[in-house]
Amino acid sequence: MPDYFALLGVDRRPWMDVAALRERFQQGAARLHPDAGGDAGRFAEWNEAWRVLSAPALRLRHLMELEGVAAASMGSGVPAGLADGFLQMAGLSREHAGYLERRGAATGAMARALLAEEAAGLRARWAALGGVLERAAAAAGERLRGIDARWAEAGGGGWDGLSALQRELALLDRWEEQVRGARLELSF
Repeated sequence: MPDYFALLGVDRRPWMDVAALRERFQQGAARLHPDAGGDAGRFAEWNEAWRVLSAPALRLRHLMELEGVAAASMGSGVPAGLADGFLQMAGLSREHAGYLERRGAATGAMARALLAEEAAGLRARWAALGGVLERAAAAAGERLRGIDARWAEAGGGGWDGLSALQRELALLDRWEEQVRGARLELSF
């Protein structure tokens, strides 16, 4: 398994300054790009390292894999702090699916126009849920910074809570992607 931290020349840590990581990535990408005489395979690996390390959930999973620490199973359970968001997501997803079905069945311009108000309401609710998820992700990011501080004090190996936080971040990523997809569907 490649060590993306070593590849990009950064310390193995739970939290990273993504802006500094982006700058490091861009410098290397300019040097490694095939159009600049670089190797396509190394460039692809460099891109994958950026993709993994720039996303907190993926970075934590990679860190745990490198350190031989088991990640929490995604299972079917939802962390207690995300239960309300999960219920909102499930309900809104059902309403969204019903709207898409009605939209697909609408054959005339008048029928589609009558659905415009419903679409606007769904867009607003998806946007609000997106805001809730962004705040939850920001709170998880702050917890990640706290874990990173303990990690630094312990010289690495501060694993308490890291696996559960990785799972939470992965769920939030998945839900945020679902919100983006739903909002995109409503824009057509």
